[in-house]
Amino acid sequence: MLDELTVDDIIWTPFKDHRAHRPRDPRALYSVYIRTPFGRAVSRHLPERVTRQFGYIQDIPRHPSEIQTTRSLAETADAAYADYVPHLVPHRIPAIRPGDEVSDYMRWYSRVSHRFIIPDDRREELSAVSAMRRGVEMFEQSLEVPVLLQ
Repeated sequence: MLDELTVDDIIWTPFKDHRAHRPRDPRALYSVYIRTPFGRAVSRHLPERVTRQFGYIQDIPRHPSEIQTTRSLAETADAAYADYVPHLVPHRIPAIRPGDEVSDYMRWYSRVSHRFIIPDDRREELSAVSAMRRGVEMFEQSLEVPVLLQ
């Protein structure tokens, strides 16, 4: 069923109703490196990959390798976060409809993502939609009343 999700099947803004209780912190759109709370582990933080969850139109995000480092990752993360404003995702266009994306986004997504769980050669066989169709056909066949010849 995951392979057959459409844009309309997904809740793109899961925290929308919570905004009245806790406004969005602008640092949620901070996009560089971030240090984990414990230890010295550092990870890329790329909210531009999920801007639909923030209520914006999804565009094609930059590649993670485009984030520049000039010193150790821990120092880079600390320095960038201390002055986080220049590292916020640039101004975004609010989405009119949940799940809105730029025109080439789905083509890009299809090219860079492993978007299917079911292998291509078994998609029809294992498809939830196909299984439902087969079930409906079997049900309809069970309802057919044989015509008696007289």
